[in-house]
Amino acid sequence: MLDLMRISQLRYQEGLDLIKAGDPARARAAFDAAVDLVLKSQWSLSEARPLDRFFQDLIQRIHEDEARFLPPVNDEHPESAVVDELDKLDLIPITVDPRLRDVVEADIARTRYDIPVMLNEKVLKSLNFWLSRGRKFFEEGLIRSGRYREMIEKTFKEASVPLDVMYLAQVESLFKTNALSRAQCKGMWQFGRGTAVRYGLKVNNYVDER
Repeated sequence: MLDLMRISQLRYQEGLDLIKAGDPARARAAFDAAVDLVLKSQWSLSEARPLDRFFQDLIQRIHEDEARFLPPVNDEHPESAVVDELDKLDLIPITVDPRLRDVVEADIARTRYDIPVMLNEKVLKSLNFWLSRGRKFFEEGLIRSGRYREMIEKTFKEASVPLDVMYLAQVESLFKTNALSRAQCKGMWQFGRGTAVRYGLKVNNYVDER
């Protein structure tokens, strides 16, 4: 595990040097490689606490470096919501590796979640997508989540909301605050206008708190 963290750290450092040198494309590739090394390793983050702490710190550092050295993103232009992209997918023909079910069932058995976790064929096919064609998007969402994780956890704890609900934003918007779906649901949590207003958020021509 220590060797894994050392190699991942080297790839991160490579990305940091590249981003400082003004080469964002290669920097992102190096950052992605650092993240991939951990995600594709033999260790489960839910069990290997030192690796999980390293990974969370890695995500946070990548976010801070990108925020520091890359030009700011113009959030005035909405991005497509990931839920729209998922709606386009035909999950029916996807064949799930039977070993995936065993891995997920073992993870559910040994991991303590604070919301009910269901496992069925549709869930397995979705997981199969995120582990294959959707891996790049998944990693981008994880990295982006580093900007908001501390704030979300603090708010959820104060409101007694299960912390695992935070990851709803991963599959709804990949933690994009300006995500806009075809159904006009907006923001990280993909609130519709009516739902937002019902829960006390301001949505008008001047302010949109979603």
